[in-house]
Amino acid sequence: MTHKNLRPKATAPLLALIVIALILVVFHGTLLLDRIGSKRNADFDNRSWLVAQLEVDQKELRIALLKARMLPILSREAERGVRLAFDIYYSRVLTVAAALSPINGSALNLDDMKTLEASRDEMAAVIDAVAFLRPQDIRQLQDISVQDAIDVRAVTSAAIQMFTQMEEARRIEDRDLLVRLVVLMGALLVLMVVGIVLAIRISQQAARRAGSAARTASNLRRTFEASLDGVVVSDGAGTITYLNAAASRMFGQNSSDLLGTSLVDTILPKQTANTATGTKPHVVRNGVSVPLVDCGRHRLMGMHRSGGAFPIEVSIVSDHDSDGQPVCIGFFRDITEEVEAENRLRSARDKARQDAAAKSRFLAIMSHEMRTPLHGVIAALDLMGSEKLSVTCRRFLATARACSHAALNQVVEVLEATRDGATEIKISPFDPQLLIADLLAGLHSLARARGNRLTLQPSSGPACPPLLGWQRGFLLVMRNLISNAVKFTNDGEITVSIRFEMQFDGRIALDIDVRDTGMGIDPANHERIFQEFEAVDTANPSATGGVGLGLAIARSAVERMGGRIRLQSALGHGSCFSVQLMMEAAPASVSLEATETATDENAVIPAHRGRRILVVDDNTVNTALMAEMLRRIGHQPETALDGPRAIALAREEAFDLILMDIGMPGMDGLATTRAIRAGGASEFCPVVGVTALVLAEDRERILESGMQDVLGKPLGLRQLSSYLADFFAEHLPLLDDDAEETFADVRALMGDEMMVQLLKGVQQDAEAALSSLRAMDADQDLQALRQALHRAAGSAAVVGAMALAEAMQDGEKAVLAGDIGKLRSCEAQILHTITATTEYRCRLQAGSV
Repeated sequence: MTHKNLRPKATAPLLALIVIALILVVFHGTLLLDRIGSKRNADFDNRSWLVAQLEVDQKELRIALLKARMLPILSREAERGVRLAFDIYYSRVLTVAAALSPINGSALNLDDMKTLEASRDEMAAVIDAVAFLRPQDIRQLQDISVQDAIDVRAVTSAAIQMFTQMEEARRIEDRDLLVRLVVLMGALLVLMVVGIVLAIRISQQAARRAGSAARTASNLRRTFEASLDGVVVSDGAGTITYLNAAASRMFGQNSSDLLGTSLVDTILPKQTANTATGTKPHVVRNGVSVPLVDCGRHRLMGMHRSGGAFPIEVSIVSDHDSDGQPVCIGFFRDITEEVEAENRLRSARDKARQDAAAKSRFLAIMSHEMRTPLHGVIAALDLMGSEKLSVTCRRFLATARACSHAALNQVVEVLEATRDGATEIKISPFDPQLLIADLLAGLHSLARARGNRLTLQPSSGPACPPLLGWQRGFLLVMRNLISNAVKFTNDGEITVSIRFEMQFDGRIALDIDVRDTGMGIDPANHERIFQEFEAVDTANPSATGGVGLGLAIARSAVERMGGRIRLQSALGHGSCFSVQLMMEAAPASVSLEATETATDENAVIPAHRGRRILVVDDNTVNTALMAEMLRRIGHQPETALDGPRAIALAREEAFDLILMDIGMPGMDGLATTRAIRAGGASEFCPVVGVTALVLAEDRERILESGMQDVLGKPLGLRQLSSYLADFFAEHLPLLDDDAEETFADVRALMGDEMMVQLLKGVQQDAEAALSSLRAMDADQDLQALRQALHRAAGSAAVVGAMALAEAMQDGEKAVLAGDIGKLRSCEAQILHTITATTEYRCRLQAGSV
């Protein structure tokens, strides 16, 4: 048949028949799809109901268990109801498991179903184990059912979701099938008309594509050959079918030798493994098999022909060849030099960390070793200050104190830097303006010696209210900035200005500027001076250098308080350090804590005297100075230079307090404390550690040994006196509540003034009796001592000092019995009650009772 014979009249019936056939096919196809859809909908509804009923049956079981548990006594009917509900639930789990077993989908987690079946079996074991369920069985079943509720919900939700997805996918598939059927039928007509034309064009296109594929293959081969990285192609079984020259050089083998060999066994034998013949290669890491193909880059060890291993970076992708067979294309790169560079860098980093840790530990130990002798120096200077000295000697003493405290500040700065921000932040109320005023007062003499003038410019308008914050950190920052300004300024002026602004949220924005007219700082050094162990070189001969830690610690403290610190300075134009902080206002009912500065360094707090205190320290100088300070305060010290001696004294005598040095050679303070706690007269005596190394981790370790508190060296006379007064007031109160109440009754009858006079008389009689007791000789007549004790007991009883009266009466009884040992043991109690009565009189006289 030629083209001329294909007339429209001849082709019209054929086209009509094709169209009619197409319509019939579409009609019957649609009808068939509707029937199939109806059947699938019914199946979907049945399966959804079946799965949903599982949750209903599980809830019925839980309700039955709850009803049974709420009964005071489990009835037979409730027990049968539980068994019936469980039987239904048990059957439902079996049915659902059978229905879900052939289904596998991403939304369905069969592990939840297995967990549910395991819980069902566990409940069945409980029910079948007894003929009649007990209350504990009901509780156990209820606990299991509560846990099952989560699994039931997970299974039902996942199953319904899976059914919905499957049904939706089938519907889409049916719809697509119908659309394709219609399209195919329509295309059939077109294909019949243009078939020959398309065949010709397809033939031409195939020829062109074959040529293009040949050119692409040639270009790809040349690209592989020119690549600096090794390229290896293998088939689905892992057999090498191609490798470029770079790969041959990398692995030290000829291409002909590697072709046909196994990729895994030949060049990746160290880390790779195949689970079955023909599978893709995997790398074994930490006992887990990780796929190599289509999983990015991996670092492995390649195998050279010589047998040596070398590090390589591998990236393998999968594809299919022209026949549709799977292939793997691997890219290999030798990273020996990179790994060596990384190892060198890692070694350098580890060494730097070790050096940094060694430096910090060295500084901490050196700070500890320096604080210990400074403790002796400062304590000795405090004791000298309490003596009568000439004006010249007092000037020298002030210089020595200033130098010792300057050295202590340097040591503290080093120790603070080694802590790396580990210092505990204690929030307390304080007045920033008063603190800065105290700091300026303390630096006044140093500033005047340099010809400088210190000025405080408070905020205009209302005074800054008390704030809640880290008082110690605030003092550290201000002390550092102001002392630096004084240090590097001569014949100039240092001005500290304070500004504050209330915020809408109730907080206070505090801005403090420390401005000086000194030599200034080059802008190039502004950032460097805030680094640790960095200091700006200065030509000022009178400026005392530091260790370069002050500003670093100051900035760290400001940042820990949530603020920031800025510097404005230029050479020859002075400097201005600005500190911005956001702080909370202190409640009006909160009293301010005492600042760390004190105008009278030698003032001693007169309270709680006469205590027996054991001082334990291997340093003879520190021991002697500590004992002398305790005597000046009014206590009775006993000393021990090592742990065994301290243990022996503590077992013989009940001390009121033990001050224990931590770092003693041999038996240290921790071991000594544990031995004292093991038994003896001072088994329950408070022990306070005294050490120069008070890092947070050290403090926790010290307190775990049985000590009540830790004191940091160095200690001044006022600091020691204040601490002991607070400590004894908390741990060893002088007067109990009954004694206070008795004194209050006597005061109500006689008045405060008469009470003070009477207590003075009682104190005189008691001290006279105590003096007689201490001067007692075993061979002398004890009648005078008995009369003194009797007189003191009577006067104490008149004013209501019953504890003192009882102590005197115990002594009098010991005299009458001739028990000298008992009489000696009464001395400590008499001394304690005299101290308590005297302390009460002082408080009454001062109006603080």
